[in-house]
Amino acid sequence: MKIKRLSNSQSVWISAVVAIAALITQPWVNVLSWNKLAIEHGQWWRLATGVLVHANWLHCAINLIALAVITLLYAKLFSPWQWLTLIIALITISNTALLYFSHLSDYVGLSGLLHGLFVYALLKQFPRHKIESSLLLVATAIKLTLEYFHPAGLGDQKLLGMPVATAVHRTFVIVAIGLFILIKLAYAIKASFHRP
Repeated sequence: MKIKRLSNSQSVWISAVVAIAALITQPWVNVLSWNKLAIEHGQWWRLATGVLVHANWLHCAINLIALAVITLLYAKLFSPWQWLTLIIALITISNTALLYFSHLSDYVGLSGLLHGLFVYALLKQFPRHKIESSLLLVATAIKLTLEYFHPAGLGDQKLLGMPVATAVHRTFVIVAIGLFILIKLAYAIKASFHRP
């Protein structure tokens, strides 16, 4: 059975559903945010729900606009199940990595996931759009490097009125690259078994 690709209108609907979920702000932030101490004390749902809550409405609006743009531009590269699986894998692996390998205490918002989706989509479309993908990957690498040396963010802390969790951006990007490489290797291994 062939899986149908997402149309742009379907992409918008998926973004809308995620957007409705992501509109959750106060008072749910205290219950749903990614919080290391709370997760270590058994509140495991926070590994998934931290991306759904935001510090304020401006934070939420900026993330949702970026989600809509990424979905409109790149969701057609994936089947609906691939898109959903990618989102779940990025959230699960990245948030677990942050739990065990970072000093981050808490974060909220979609920006890490957005960084991961964006980089994964650029890698996937690279064979057909080498120049565009290369330029955008380099720009993303420069942004992440600047964030590394300026952990408070690149002016967005003043705009949003909150600290920016730059480690989250880097973690989601690293996981996206790792997933892309693993999936490519899996397809290559599978193809090698089918050669005569």
